[in-house]
Amino acid sequence: MVRTVAGEGFAFIPRSLVAEPAAFGSTPGALEPAAGVDPASERYRAAMVQHVLCASVRAELLRTSQGAPAQYVENTRGKALGVDRTRRIFRGVTMAQFADFAFWTSRFPSVAREVTEYMAKWAPGVRDAFRPVGEDVPATVPLVSAVPPIQRSVIRRTPQNPYG
Repeated sequence: MVRTVAGEGFAFIPRSLVAEPAAFGSTPGALEPAAGVDPASERYRAAMVQHVLCASVRAELLRTSQGAPAQYVENTRGKALGVDRTRRIFRGVTMAQFADFAFWTSRFPSVAREVTEYMAKWAPGVRDAFRPVGEDVPATVPLVSAVPPIQRSVIRRTPQNPYG
């Protein structure tokens, strides 16, 4: 059973937002938006993040001679990633989820760099937020040391013992 997508909200077919749908996930770099699609819209940007992820993964798999994405998932038994779903994501017919990004970027750090570099173009100066203070390193994936720790207030679930 095929579910139709109304095209409202953030449920959409990523490849439908580009001028050349057949190039989705295989051609390096961003693709031109389809007629009437605003290149600054969240939907187009999300589609391009997925496209950059897919194209980068394909390039890494080709470079390391590990086959196609679906074959890689099948060979590695990719933690709940189905072969058919992987094919649909890489064609741009199905939207990728955060778990997909986590799976591929944990296996290929260069993919995380490519996606981060694409997203950094949205807001000039955002790269500096990912660079540790005092270090002159190229911006890639946010480093743990560069992110300030979360300040949490102490929450007591049980009353304090008056005798303790």
